[in-house]
Amino acid sequence: MSSPEKSACNELGVFLAHSLALETEAAERLEELAGVMEVHNNFEAAAIFQKLAQYGRQHAEAVRELTAGRQLEQIAPWDFDWGGDDAPETSPMEEAHYRMTTAHAMAMALESESRARDFYAAVAAEAEDEEVRRYAEEFASEEATHVHYVENWIARQPAEAGPLPDDDDDPHMPE
Repeated sequence: MSSPEKSACNELGVFLAHSLALETEAAERLEELAGVMEVHNNFEAAAIFQKLAQYGRQHAEAVRELTAGRQLEQIAPWDFDWGGDDAPETSPMEEAHYRMTTAHAMAMALESESRARDFYAAVAAEAEDEEVRRYAEEFASEEATHVHYVENWIARQPAEAGPLPDDDDDPHMPE
């Protein structure tokens, strides 16, 4: 993790604000992806995204409980310091495709959970504040559990190789 995140998350109120935004945004995006998969009758992928969204909601609630009685930093959405455009655990919508397979969905989930784990681990490694370090280590451990859940699920599935299937129904653009 680069130094901007270190300085941004070295105060507990700032770290918890980042954590709450990260978990809330991730759960919302996963629910959106589940809805997209349901609309396109990919119920297995939808169930996976819903399960991961549930984990995100539970983690967000745990962060909310930690913030009770604490003054959180008020951060505008564009001022969060993720080291990129989106929160680490947020799956990029442009990677979703209505014809995506469950394997593709799980690969997206694995990347997102891994980025969240790495974000928290980097904050823990660089934090000067002991309380920030302790919470970041705890959150990294929780995200590592999610990574293992996805990895174990992938390992139990038959190999599904290749890129997304071709779209036989190209979009029609009226002139």
